[in-house]
Amino acid sequence: MKNLFNKLLYPALALGLFAGCKKTGVNGDLKDPKVSITVSPSNPRVGDSVTVDINTDAEYLSIFTGDAGHMYERSRIKPIIEGNWEKFKDTVYKVSYAKDGKKATWDRYMKDYNTLDEFYQDFEMFGAISNVQLGVFNGRELFPESIDEMTYPDKNQLKFTITDRRIPSGFIFKPNTFVVGPHGDDPAWSVIETRSVCDPTDKAVRLATGNADSPSGWVITTRDLRTNFDTTIQFWNFNFMRQPVTNDPGGPIPSSGNYYLGDYFYADPYWKTFQDSLQLQLQLTKVKVIMNGRITQNEGAYSYDLDHDGVIEKYTVPLDTATGLPLNESDYSQYRGFQGDMYVGYINFGSNEYEQWNSGFSLGSIYSSTQLKKQYKYVYSGPGQYTITVIATNKGRKQYSGDGYQTLRIQDIDDYPAKRALASSTITVSQ
Repeated sequence: MKNLFNKLLYPALALGLFAGCKKTGVNGDLKDPKVSITVSPSNPRVGDSVTVDINTDAEYLSIFTGDAGHMYERSRIKPIIEGNWEKFKDTVYKVSYAKDGKKATWDRYMKDYNTLDEFYQDFEMFGAISNVQLGVFNGRELFPESIDEMTYPDKNQLKFTITDRRIPSGFIFKPNTFVVGPHGDDPAWSVIETRSVCDPTDKAVRLATGNADSPSGWVITTRDLRTNFDTTIQFWNFNFMRQPVTNDPGGPIPSSGNYYLGDYFYADPYWKTFQDSLQLQLQLTKVKVIMNGRITQNEGAYSYDLDHDGVIEKYTVPLDTATGLPLNESDYSQYRGFQGDMYVGYINFGSNEYEQWNSGFSLGSIYSSTQLKKQYKYVYSGPGQYTITVIATNKGRKQYSGDGYQTLRIQDIDDYPAKRALASSTITVSQ
């Protein structure tokens, strides 16, 4: 793990630790730098220019001003100096946005369930579903090849049969995960790994049209943590359809068959209001996944209540109310249902998102054209107590062998032996 984190550390340009290759001196000549600082004024107010004067014989300097994003205690350089990578991971690198015992992930792998009773502790099935099983279902002679391509084909998977294409069917779970903003791995990018096997009638319709897909449906309940108010939003996706698909012999072209909540999340204006916040303001409390879609798009001149829920929906083409299939073969391309066997491998809902580590400001080096900057001015935008920390560094020659700088160069902190010292001062900025 050390090398992994070392590679993450290399681009620390804010620290000014790796600014070029030193041309003089040898590694054995490295001396511990000396550094001290003086801060003025002693009683600054918000908006005042705070001056940090630095006395040092170091070759490189960087400064942490102690306010948000620039705290030495939350920086990458602190564990470098202390040589404690495990502490770095626990206290800096992996500090979750979801604090105070709250969780940012909800994942379930069907391989980890041994009985259906265990499964039903986390899930509730709804709709026209029968034949619910947990088992190993791989094997190209008996099942579609796409099941062999699932993440854990030799472990337990969930299998169930959707027996009536007219009735929306699937499962419900309560992840209670948090949506915290537009980070690189947002909880909105949640995925459910699925595969499906159409019944003979569905398969015939798909063979006639080349249409392998059906739309997924989501009913999402979220809670605004500021108001404790719940909002439920339902989505049908008719345009970007990743599920369900089959690669039965002779069937349409297969694909992954996975559901992605992110296909919907960023399109909703209500959720968009939360995307730019780093605060835990929105919690996903309940998710209903509808896995067999609508029969056709909910529009048109033909009205039916196929699922017998008391609501009349409009459909694009005339349907056989007993089967849910289009009456005319020429309308098969409008078919959006699914009936048959569904397989689920895992659900990964939410993601571990971590706060960014803090960075300092480079004050240059004695080898740069601008030389070492030994005075720094800074204006604090808010009142509070701030610890200013200056890092002084002496660095030796780059370590490599052969023609290493050309072909063996590694972007790694261990390339440069270094000795460091620090000085700090705590100030209180008043309003």
